[in-house]
This record gives sequence, C-alpha cells and structure tokens, in this order.
Amino acid sequence: MLHPFQCIEACTTSGQLDQLLIACDNELFCVNPETGRILSSWKDEETQAKLQDDYTLVASRNNTADHKPVKASIILLRLSHDQHHLLAVTDTDKTVHVFSLTNGVLAHLNKRPMPKRPSGLAFTADDSTILVADKFGDVYALPLHPEASTSDTSAAPPAATTQPYHPAATDLTVHSAQNLRTLESQKRAAASGHMQRRKEKTTHALVLGHVSMLTDLLTASAPSPSNHPTQTPQPGKRHYILTADRDEHIRVSRAPPQAHIIETYCLGHTQFVAKLCLVREDLLVSGGGDEFLLVWDWVHGRLLSRIDLRGPCGEMRRQERWTGKIAVAGLWSLERAVGGMEGAVGLLCALERVRGLIMFHGRVGGDGWVWDHRIVELEGAPLDVVVYSGGFAVSTDHCIGSADEASPSRVQTFKIAVPEDEHSALEVSEVQTDWTQGDEIGAVGHIADTEAERKRLDALLYKTETLRKHAHHDADAEDV
Repeated sequence: MLHPFQCIEACTTSGQLDQLLIACDNELFCVNPETGRILSSWKDEETQAKLQDDYTLVASRNNTADHKPVKASIILLRLSHDQHHLLAVTDTDKTVHVFSLTNGVLAHLNKRPMPKRPSGLAFTADDSTILVADKFGDVYALPLHPEASTSDTSAAPPAATTQPYHPAATDLTVHSAQNLRTLESQKRAAASGHMQRRKEKTTHALVLGHVSMLTDLLTASAPSPSNHPTQTPQPGKRHYILTADRDEHIRVSRAPPQAHIIETYCLGHTQFVAKLCLVREDLLVSGGGDEFLLVWDWVHGRLLSRIDLRGPCGEMRRQERWTGKIAVAGLWSLERAVGGMEGAVGLLCALERVRGLIMFHGRVGGDGWVWDHRIVELEGAPLDVVVYSGGFAVSTDHCIGSADEASPSRVQTFKIAVPEDEHSALEVSEVQTDWTQGDEIGAVGHIADTEAERKRLDALLYKTETLRKHAHHDADAEDV
C-alpha cells in the first residue's frame, strides 16, 4: 500500500508551477511536476530512531508485545512569500523544522521544539518571523534565523543546558509495589549521575492567546488609516494576525509588536471554525462544523455573505460520494489561478472524507453576493491543494474511493478557465498526468497494508470532525 501525500506546496515561476514540495508520511520531497523526478529529499532519521527506541523501552517496561512503528509524520507545510524557505511540522515530537530552498534543493537549517503540538503556521509579511499557533490556544513568534553565537556564524537554535536529575516522586507519594521499584531505579540512576534533566533554551515569544484550541492561523494586511502611521516593512499597510478556534471565534489581532491589540472579532459560526481563507486581500472566508461558509469584511468584522453547503452536499450524496456530516477540511483561494475577475472571486472547498471538491464562483449582484458552484470529482478524498496560474493540483487519499488501488494517482491536476459569461460558473477540466506513478516519486511511501497502519493513517489524515464538541443528545458525536 502506498502512503498518500498528506501535504503539498508549490514553487512557482511567473505564476507557473515549477516545483512541487510533497510530504509523504515522515519524508519530504521536492519534485519536478512534469517528470516526477525527485530533486531533493529529507527525513529526520535521528528523531525517528529516538522515537522508536523510546516506544520500545516503554513497551518492554509494561511487558507488552506491541512494538508497532512510531513515526514523526509531517502534518503542516508552509512556504515563505519569497519561496526561499520552507516550514514543516512533525506531530509526535511537536517540532517545527526550517529549510532553505534553492533551485529545488532542500537544506535543513534548524528545528524548534514547541511546548504543544502546532496547529497553524504563517510567515510575517517580511518573512523574518515564524508565527506558530498551537492546540493550547497560544501563538508564538520565532525568528526565522536564531541568533548565531560569536564562535559559530551558522544559524542554529540555542544550546540546551543540563541539570542534575531528581525524581519528582517520593516514598510518601508512591505506594504500589511496581511504582516503588520504579522509584528505586530512578534514585539509583540519579545517584550514579547517568541521568540528567535537559532544559532547552528557546527563542519562543508568546504574542497572543485564546482560551480555546486554535485551529488555523493567517497573516493579512490592509491599508493603514491615514492618521495612524505604521512601523511596518510596507509603508501604508497595517499587518494583522487572524486566528480561529474551536469555540466558534475568529479574532483579528494586530501583528507584532502590537499583537496584544485585538482589532475586532468575526462572530457568526455556531460550530467550530476549522479553516480560514483570504479569497481577496479584503475578503475572508471561514468554515468548519457548520452547514455553511461565511464571507467577511474581516477588517471591520462585518459579515457579508453566507454560502450554503447543503445544496452541493446533496448533489454529492446523490452521487454516493459522501454520506457523513459536514466538516470543512480545507479552503483555497483561486485568485492565483484565474487572476483578477472584475470583482468576482473563486474558492475551492474540501469536506472531510468526501471524494470531491466544491468550486465556488462569487460575484456581487443587486442583492449582495451571488455564489455559483461546480462539483470537481476526484478519485479519492482531497488532502491538500496547491493553486497556480491557470490551474490547481490536489493530493488525494486513494484509500477512500479509488477505483484502481493497484496504481493509484496520488495527485490530480486540473486547469481552470474563466467563462465569457460573467454569470456562469468557472470551467474546470482534468489534465491527465502520470508522473506520480513514475519510477522515482511514484515508488516512495510503501507501507504495510494492515489494520494498524490504516488506523494510523486515519488518525493522521482526518482530524477535522474530532473538533466537534460532544453533545449528550447525539450518540454519534465523538467525545474529544
């Protein structure tokens, strides 16, 4: 069985797709999208070995025979605005990895362990700072290049210090025979000096926080009020951080160093907010556990339009492409694909576990915004999308709905055309490619076809519905 490409990013030249960055389980590849040739790759072998050793040690102590593979899979990718740096988040070790990208060659610069698992990534407007949102509700700012020491000019995170190890438990707090034996073992190890407690020196700066789990993070800019001069890299622009959480909130905060100032809120959702998308500089679209998307004038926190998802979902239900609840797993702007459309906007929407995308075309009519839609059929459930001039590429989970699992196409590409009639929906057609089945990128990601691996894949790829809060009257809701 082949592992799906759970995250993808696109490097473009003059808007055209030049290189594709692919995360496949715990590996990262830079690929030529025309031939499938791997230009460079990366895998954190040291962390992988440590995770497996730790898991094996715990399993042996607990006298369990379950020695399943443990991996630090990549869950987020983010490319800088200048396309010179790439961020990747690995889940098990809660680490942000920083890469440089030059002519298709990935070079690992440093890694930043985080206190909680990251759930959102963004670069500031000048690409000098990384913003990381986590599941504890906090947003941290990290410099892209940590300060170098005087003896070493290479960019590296501050060194960790060690302290003598002392067990936290005592004879007064431990009572069972097994725990007493463990405590005695820890005391002997501490007395021998073989165990030390590592204390990491970090450069994390807490910039803002929610009282709920953060689900998404964006950076945006808007014209600065004429009577409020800004101290930003772009004169005349004020920069903002947009954050969404599990408690239906969207907050608009100013960018550092004024992140403590909350500009406004965008309130209107009744379920969790999972995804944010800027379809235009001044237009924000949000979605999550509701049966609709909301369109915002985010600068002023004003709701402009509501896009009903029940109609498109009904079409997919009749096509037997979807049978579950509505959970928005992804939103992507089509502005890069079709350019300025004279006041109109384009949007792609993915629902979790649904074998298709909903493509919306919105324009301002006499009674407000009017939204047309078209269903883009896929071979599997969409996992990630990259948009470039004239089209987009979708990574899919071929384990859900693929007609030919023997040779699955893990990436499908489409081209978009703007119709002559401004009142018609965008036209889309699939471009047949076979580079994902080639000898190089097509051969990576082989995993065992076992129930354990499928459960691990399910936990890695499908997390949106788990954000839904448990309702006592809904026996099918998942308690998270």
